[in-house]
Amino acid sequence: ESGIDNGNGENLTLNEAKLQRLNQLVDEALRINPLNVDPLVKLICIYKL
Repeated sequence: ESGIDNGNGENLTLNEAKLQRLNQLVDEALRINPLNVDPLVKLICIYKL
């Protein structure tokens, strides 16, 4: 599966895999301590929605 080139030398399937992994990390961080999540992570959470 080669995916679709996005112009940066990476294909979208790889980027999607990275994003899914990032989502897992964000979900884990929120589950462990939702009151002490880094502001950047909160932005990522908003981006997820």
